[in-house]
Amino acid sequence: MSENNRKILLLSAYEAKSHKYWRKFLEENFSGYYFTSAVLPPRFFSWRVHGNPIIFSEYESEKLSGNYDLIIATSMCDIATIKGLFPNLSDTPVVVYFHENQFAYPEAERVKSYQDAQIKSINSAVVADRLLFNSFYNMQTFLEKGDRLIRRMPDYNKIKLFDRLADKSEVLPVPVYPVNSDEKISNSVPVILWNHRWEYDKAPERFFKAMEKLKKEGYRFKLNIVGQQFRRQPECFNKYKNIFKDEILNWGYVQDVDKYDEILRSSDFVVSTSLHEFQGLAVLEAVSAGVVPVVPDRMSYREIFQDIYKYASYERDSEKDVNALVEKLGMFIDQYNKGEYVPIPDISRFYVSNLKSRYEKILATSLYF
Repeated sequence: MSENNRKILLLSAYEAKSHKYWRKFLEENFSGYYFTSAVLPPRFFSWRVHGNPIIFSEYESEKLSGNYDLIIATSMCDIATIKGLFPNLSDTPVVVYFHENQFAYPEAERVKSYQDAQIKSINSAVVADRLLFNSFYNMQTFLEKGDRLIRRMPDYNKIKLFDRLADKSEVLPVPVYPVNSDEKISNSVPVILWNHRWEYDKAPERFFKAMEKLKKEGYRFKLNIVGQQFRRQPECFNKYKNIFKDEILNWGYVQDVDKYDEILRSSDFVVSTSLHEFQGLAVLEAVSAGVVPVVPDRMSYREIFQDIYKYASYERDSEKDVNALVEKLGMFIDQYNKGEYVPIPDISRFYVSNLKSRYEKILATSLYF
C-alpha cells in the first residue's frame, strides 16, 4: 500500500447481493484508496439491524480499532453506536449509503414494528457527513416519512432535523456492469424473464398469475425464472413450476456469471411485479443485455423508465395489478409476433463508465468534512 493512499473503513451490516456488488465495485475501481471492509452476512434481519455494533465490536474489533481517513457505511449500520464503541473513529468523516430505507417496505412485511430500526437509521443519518441514496425514490421516502415519524413524537417534535438531512443528501446509483448485448439470441417465441429474489416482496405470485392468464388467452411464450433463493420462499414457486413445466427454460439461482449473462441475452422481456424496489439492479442488468423491461409504475421504476415500459400500478389490489401487466405484456408479445421492433431503453447513465467519476469526486470531497 502506498503511503499516499487514503484509508477507508467500509462497513456493511447486512450484505445482500446488491450490497456486495456495490462494495466490490468500490474495492476494485479506486486505486488511490485502501479499503478495509467489515461485513456481516444477510440473514436474521432484525438481529443484524439492532445488533451489528455488538457483533462488530466482538468479531471485527481489530479492524475498527484502526485509524481511517473516511468511513463508508451502509444504512443498516448503527454508525452512531459504532462511533461510541470505538472512540478512535469519533472524528472520522462518515458517508452513509442507502441501498434501501426502513420507511418504504410493504406493510405486510411488518410482522412487528420497524420503528426502532427507523430511529436507528435516523441517528446514523444525523451522525453522517454525507448521505447517498441509490434512487430519488429512496431519498424521497426516507426524508418525507422520516420527518413524519419525528413529528409524531409526543413532544420535542418541532425540530427541523430533516431540512438539515436533506442538505447533505444526494442520489448516486449503484453502478451497473453492462452485459454484452452484441450476442443477443433470437427466439421463435418470446422468452419472458423474471430474475428477482425469491421472496414475497417481489410479488412472484402476481407474476405467475399474469403468465397463467396470458397462457389461457392463447399466448405462446417460454420462461426464465431465476434469482437468489433463501431457506424459505413463497409457496407459489412449487405450484407454478409444475403448471409451467412446458414453458420453463431455466429455473432457480444461477451462480455462474457466464451462464447468467447467457440467460439474460436469451430473454426478450424482463418483468417486475415488485412491491419493494429501491433501484432495480436485476432489471437494469437485463436491459443492458438487450431485454425489454415491463415494470409497474411505482417505486424507483417511475424515474428510470419511460411510460411505454410501465404498466398501471395497483400495489394494494393484486388482481388489478395482474390485469394491467397482462394487458401491457400482451401488447408487447403481439408486436413481437408481428416482427415489430420494441426499442431498448437507454440506461447508460447507470453504467460504471458513466458513474465512476462521480464516485471518485464523492470520495475525494468526503475526506475533508
